[in-house]
Amino acid sequence: MRRTLGCMGLGLVVALLGLASGAAGCVEATPKSSSGAKSTGRHKPFVFQWGSGSVAIEESVERDGEVLTLGWKATLKKDGERLRVSFSPGEVVDGLEEALGPKGTHPLYQVMPDLVVDPKDGRLVAVEGIEQAIKDKGKLSAKTRADERTLATQAVRDGVDLRARQRWEQWVRLIGFSQGADSETTDKAELQLSDGLKMPVVTTTSHTKVEGASVVKIVRAFSGASVAKVYKQVLASTGAPKAMVDAVEKVIREEHYEAILDPTTMRATKIRTREVTTVHNKGGAIELKAASETWTFVW
Repeated sequence: MRRTLGCMGLGLVVALLGLASGAAGCVEATPKSSSGAKSTGRHKPFVFQWGSGSVAIEESVERDGEVLTLGWKATLKKDGERLRVSFSPGEVVDGLEEALGPKGTHPLYQVMPDLVVDPKDGRLVAVEGIEQAIKDKGKLSAKTRADERTLATQAVRDGVDLRARQRWEQWVRLIGFSQGADSETTDKAELQLSDGLKMPVVTTTSHTKVEGASVVKIVRAFSGASVAKVYKQVLASTGAPKAMVDAVEKVIREEHYEAILDPTTMRATKIRTREVTTVHNKGGAIELKAASETWTFVW
């Protein structure tokens, strides 16, 4: 499995729990060293074989103690040489509908346009029907005329498009994964920032088999003085008081990914991501911020 970190890795670090991004640019990460533990050799690569059919999908998002759970039914049909994945209107299973409004904490999260996929490799070819999806499935978000006008903006269309692509990326992230079963590896790398800073990154990957399914866990840990420096830069860019910025002494960022799936089809039963940032401030104060997303699939 390819374990390099590019601007996406930096973006997750710079974002640091919803703070404004763009404080630093980046180039591709440069691996510094790599070590393995309990490795039992290579495994036949995970392959994408979804095919026609249907699947019930439930997504649960937790951020700062707030939980929102949505549900869809996805239909998979052949579309020429492609596979089209269409979604029913998202329903709120748990949480406040207000969160889905254009100015809510999870704007239009219930809206899923069609995903057009290459059935051979799972590559996302296109996101289609965005405007129609917003019209058909965004009604839950529009409470006022101002909301209705907002739904017609390019910013909303871009947000729906990005969210759809991010979901698909997580659902099929392990295509081509080939680490042997019952093994664990640890890779060390340095994420080089454009201003010359180097951010140490340790990636631990484990693969186990449980009742015929593969369970893959990936943990990426960012640490070192450069993480605290980037955090302070971003914090300052949001207008935080200088005293708050100066109080930051140490920052540790961890990204967790776990998937339970059939490696011969990439049909998952559960996928979970979790991002945790621990901020150590002067005086011994520790601030913990976490966000997670969980998807369950019933085929």
